[in-house]
Amino acid sequence: MRQSTELKVFFFFLVACAAGLFAAGTWHGIGMRPDSMAYLGLSPDRFQQAPTYTALIDLLAGMGVQPVLAATVLNILSLILNIAFMFLILNDCKVRPRMIFLAALIMVLSPQFMYAHVTILSEPLTTNCLLGTYFFMSRYLRGDSLSAFVLASCLAALCVLTRFALVPLIAACSLTILVYGRGDLRRRLVSAIVFGLIASAIIIGWYLYNQTSGGTGIGRQAAFLGDPDTETFRAALTTLSAYVLPSSLPPIITLTALVVVLGFVIALIGTALKVQTNPDDLPGLPVARTISFFLLVYVPFLVLALFIEANLTIHARYLLPVFISTLVLGFALVGGQPGTDMMNRLRPVALILALALTGTYAVRTAAMTRTHMTEGNFYASPVWKNSPTLAHLDNLRDGVVVYSNGYDVIRLVKGMNALKSPELFERRTGKPDPGTSPEKEIQEVRKRVADQNAVVAILNEVDWRFYLVDEERLIREADLTLLYEEADGRIYGSPASFKPTE
Repeated sequence: MRQSTELKVFFFFLVACAAGLFAAGTWHGIGMRPDSMAYLGLSPDRFQQAPTYTALIDLLAGMGVQPVLAATVLNILSLILNIAFMFLILNDCKVRPRMIFLAALIMVLSPQFMYAHVTILSEPLTTNCLLGTYFFMSRYLRGDSLSAFVLASCLAALCVLTRFALVPLIAACSLTILVYGRGDLRRRLVSAIVFGLIASAIIIGWYLYNQTSGGTGIGRQAAFLGDPDTETFRAALTTLSAYVLPSSLPPIITLTALVVVLGFVIALIGTALKVQTNPDDLPGLPVARTISFFLLVYVPFLVLALFIEANLTIHARYLLPVFISTLVLGFALVGGQPGTDMMNRLRPVALILALALTGTYAVRTAAMTRTHMTEGNFYASPVWKNSPTLAHLDNLRDGVVVYSNGYDVIRLVKGMNALKSPELFERRTGKPDPGTSPEKEIQEVRKRVADQNAVVAILNEVDWRFYLVDEERLIREADLTLLYEEADGRIYGSPASFKPTE
């Protein structure tokens, strides 16, 4: 009874702290990145994103809720649910209440975790599905519950439909059932296949619906279009190291810390997969085994993805499932009752790492939150609302279209029709769009500007769209005339495209 009360106190305290961080981090509104525009329907990339998060935003929008508010509500609910799942999983693993609190505190204080929740991204919902899958997989492996089995397979499918890169989760769960499930080999094999079939049926069902309703499926080609170089892998390593220490520190320090953490994680995985103890004696073993297989499949899959999709980089949010999974793995194995000799030896190491992460995360998240309070979060920033370049667009005549490298932020801030500047090639494939060409798109811009039906707005802050035709070429080949030049950008076109000034 006392333990249950203690857990409830810890849970509500942590939810209150998380809510406070969320409120402060969304002081200027929930963060919005270029990817966020796809979920809000303000970018053509909307059709290349996994559907679940967008569908939920659309569902709430259909009820009259403004899309940005809908995303905000979904993210705060996801934040609370992620904390709840962390408590539920570790409590099922018989982890001590204070250790459960420490694990959930580390998660909430992680700058990468909190950033994903204060920004319109699918990662919060993905984490819900990931932790939910772990919870029901643990229940199934310990008690052979049919309902837990079905729920785990459904959540694994939903995880993939929230973030396509989570396909390895289905394989990891099936492998865990095959190797460590109850019953003889034949029964385990059938169960593993059925798990995969249930999850696959849901995904295929969505795909067929998507295709018959004019969708683009996963929006990616099944081909090796990527060409990662040394810099790509170095950046990925830096991103991974940032989960341990801030990248502003000297590389030798962050890499040393990363090696220590990776060595600890490898020891945990080896322990989870090697130990022959009855799961009833070690309640954390079933979820630890599921996570171990997931990490062993997911990380190589991310590396493979670099060779499949052109211009892909490993962002921090791609590694969030690795961080969350590792956190659960560590506390499930060494946060509870005494286990194997290896677990007992790892316990003090885990505690030292946990306390160190808590301290550094608290400082880093506080700094990040302060920045969000003062400067906003990407597109959700006063900089865009007060942009002198965008202010000129208020005077456009009705029906005039804006071509821009920042077309999505113009749609967001100004609510007007804005189109992407001509493309050199498609970002995801690294190849020209087979249905058009840069020359054809430039000539279209030239004609519409000459007909006074369009203007071109170039925003200095949008410097990451390397796949668009550069400004100099656009000026030269589309015969553009400069109308307005401000500190944050320029507008080209005809004065007749604007309303007369009084």
